[in-house]
Amino acid sequence: SSGDFSGFDDLLAKARTQRQRLQSISPPRACVEHHRLALALSSDSVAMLERLKAALMKGDSTALLAMASEGKTLEAQANQLKTMGDTIRRQAGL
Repeated sequence: SSGDFSGFDDLLAKARTQRQRLQSISPPRACVEHHRLALALSSDSVAMLERLKAALMKGDSTALLAMASEGKTLEAQANQLKTMGDTIRRQAGL
């Protein structure tokens, strides 16, 4: 809890930048659902990273354990996003 969080802060800053970039995109019609899911996943990831940092700084092991299932949910959403992206590429002939 008293360690150097600069690397974590860099990761969080990159996640926030990614979210902002996604928010600025106007996707083509075929990609609207993919974009919506990507934006939701990005926002959820930023929120989880913020909670993770707070829990680490406080040494809150209970909060860290609770985040394990949330991480599984984010992983499932990421897999869904990948599958959706693969489908879009196939339909576009790529």
